[in-house]
Amino acid sequence: MISLRKNETGLVSITVTVILMLVITITVLSFAQVIRREQRQAVDNQLNSQAYYAAESGINDLRQYIKDHYATQVPPEKKVCGSTPEYPLSGTVDGTKTLYSCLLVTGSPKSLKYDLSPSAASKVFPVNAGANVISAVELTWTPSTSVNPLGSCPTTVSPNLNAATAWPCNGYGIIRVDMVPVTALTRAAMMAGTFTAFVTPTANTPGGATVSYTGAGANVYGGAANQEARPAAYCDAVNCKIRITNLPVTVPATNYFVRVSAIYRPTTLSVVAKNSLGQDLGLTGAQVMLDSTGRANDVLRRIQVRIPLVNDGLHADYGIQTTDSLCKQFNAFPSYGVNIAGC
Repeated sequence: MISLRKNETGLVSITVTVILMLVITITVLSFAQVIRREQRQAVDNQLNSQAYYAAESGINDLRQYIKDHYATQVPPEKKVCGSTPEYPLSGTVDGTKTLYSCLLVTGSPKSLKYDLSPSAASKVFPVNAGANVISAVELTWTPSTSVNPLGSCPTTVSPNLNAATAWPCNGYGIIRVDMVPVTALTRAAMMAGTFTAFVTPTANTPGGATVSYTGAGANVYGGAANQEARPAAYCDAVNCKIRITNLPVTVPATNYFVRVSAIYRPTTLSVVAKNSLGQDLGLTGAQVMLDSTGRANDVLRRIQVRIPLVNDGLHADYGIQTTDSLCKQFNAFPSYGVNIAGC
């Protein structure tokens, strides 16, 4: 007879070895996964930068092409990707894997945007809707800080402007806006037709804040009746807003020149023109919006920028501007002066 005996010698060692092998395998696979992920992130970051610079190249090429070919006219719209007869740009940046794959041009954007600063010159630009009639112009501006922008804002509008150091509103400043119809570009017509307002943020103004362009009397617009107005804007934690209504309808042209400037606080201002139905109108002659998409392998980056069509900031607002007293000295003839007291 054959005798069989159970022998379990080494079973524990085999079990421990298998478990250790599994743990080591899992650890190695985890490290390999982490390394692959970091490598992919590094490659993605590199491709992301390449795609961004490719998109910037598209913006620069498009901007230069507009400057060379459409310097004296509004550039045509480009609503499709790829090269077109109006914009024969190849898109190639570096071989076939790094390029700007799509360029778009909006010649008549439905909003104009400007960065304003109290220390910088004001912006002057046309608000031109072509053949469309502008019924209202809406101004929207952002706070200079996201931390309690409405803190200490006035609840009523003071008839006088504050000293720069005494302005209480935490995040919002005043926007000065001047408007004049394009048909009123003579001295007398500008004096009679210019609308001027210092739009003041307030903490409790109800929604839908408006100011009327039309002054006193029948068919009278702007002029002394509506200059240096202090309308209150509707403000919340996101932005301030006001709509200029009752634009002159007796003037043959319904397009305007506008000057805007910031007082007390820097801001980004958006200007929108609306028709009688409240629809946003396309505006020509002030800005063009360029849209560029860059591609590097399978990574895409998209950039939108606005380029001015007018020199909106290349002018002097004042001959002399100061917040202190001004001392003048007059010379009657060379080497002889008359000193004013206090100089």
